[in-house]
Amino acid sequence: MDPTDLSKLDLPTFIAEEVGIDRVSTVMAQSIPVNSSWWNERLTHYGLGGGPVVARDAHGGAVTDGPGYISRGDVFSLSACDLSDADSVLRLLWHSLAWGAGSHLRLCDRRMEAVKLGGDAVVQGLIEAAALSRSDALLAYRAVCPSTHRSLVKYMGPAFATKFLYFAGGGRADHGCLILDSVVANALRSKCGWTSLSTKGGWPEATYARYCSLAERWASDISGVIGRTVAPDEIEFALFRSGT
Repeated sequence: MDPTDLSKLDLPTFIAEEVGIDRVSTVMAQSIPVNSSWWNERLTHYGLGGGPVVARDAHGGAVTDGPGYISRGDVFSLSACDLSDADSVLRLLWHSLAWGAGSHLRLCDRRMEAVKLGGDAVVQGLIEAAALSRSDALLAYRAVCPSTHRSLVKYMGPAFATKFLYFAGGGRADHGCLILDSVVANALRSKCGWTSLSTKGGWPEATYARYCSLAERWASDISGVIGRTVAPDEIEFALFRSGT
């Protein structure tokens, strides 16, 4: 199948209806339940830096033991600073994985083991990818997913790799890297007209770059309609909500 001409895809009505009155109370507030005990026990087991994984309890207090919640805003706060050292970039990785996985931890142990086995090469790759995410979505994606069959961190395919790239932006509204997973892809394919897009992952770097550019264009389009600046991740969040 020939690639869908994305220039012909207009902003879908349902996305305009899904975008909230502001980004803070929608995108930034999206919270996922996590078991901080599990993460911190595994970090200790593998002797990995970047810990502890910190969640919040029902009152907003920090917890490192037992159940809690992590919001997008919480993860963004970890990447608002320099990500050029191992501890900082690993802290971002664990929290982005914890947020992305929630209670589905089946492959997370293997991802942690892969980081341990990969050593300095994997850590340096994550540092480089985080830096690239702030300037070039295609090159950043290439850094974490060098091919459709290989990733920088074993068992961390595009769905989780793009979460890391997204959170590396520190919450900037103009950050160029967005989350692309099967839920978002399914919405793009079934509801938005991107009929050539696979919903099974393994997306080529050009596909990821086209997706980020499309979301950026739609964000610009809707900004003029609702009278405020809409960030591209609000488009991603609307796609995710529609797919769930």
